[in-house]
Amino acid sequence: MNIGFFALSLALAATTGPSPAWLDARVPANWNVSGAAIAAAPPWRVDGRIVKGGKDPELLAGGRCASTVRPAAGSADRAVAGRGWLVARVVPALPSAMNAGGWTVVMGISGADGMCRPVGYQLFAFHGGAFVGTLSPQRMDSRTDGSFVALRPSGPNTLQVDFVRYADQDPLCCPHATTRVSYAIANGVGAVVKPIASRTMPNSG
Repeated sequence: MNIGFFALSLALAATTGPSPAWLDARVPANWNVSGAAIAAAPPWRVDGRIVKGGKDPELLAGGRCASTVRPAAGSADRAVAGRGWLVARVVPALPSAMNAGGWTVVMGISGADGMCRPVGYQLFAFHGGAFVGTLSPQRMDSRTDGSFVALRPSGPNTLQVDFVRYADQDPLCCPHATTRVSYAIANGVGAVVKPIASRTMPNSG
């Protein structure tokens, strides 16, 4: 079954985001632990104040960016939405029909910028229908160093995710490199997803 390669073309103004240093390790330390719950979405703030309902109104029905999100449409979506996240339309959930149980990845977002591009987002991984962890140790903002751009399953128990890398001199259109992180399912008392390798590649052009 050809799952394909899902890529995003994201354009955000540069912001100071979380440190992407975890991507520099050849084998990143695992932040996922067995039995962990899905983290709650951060409340949306405007001028330092939490907005009514805690969600970015531009992403809600009738909002300017409402097309950025979609209704929860499966158990994984509902699990993420139940923790306050909005389910992004820009990343299709991966079919969970590979061999003995495959991957589903849901992108939960907490807000959008002025161009309706996601900020404060996270990738929640499910395997065989069970939540197994996140694909980044921290929330991400589009078009900042260490933000997600693409993913693909590489086997029934493995997954690859690409993150863009920006240097200070890089224009926003053109990050100089991409870091590809490989993940695998670690079985034990409870399965978790863990990074097993990281490789940074220069972008051509």
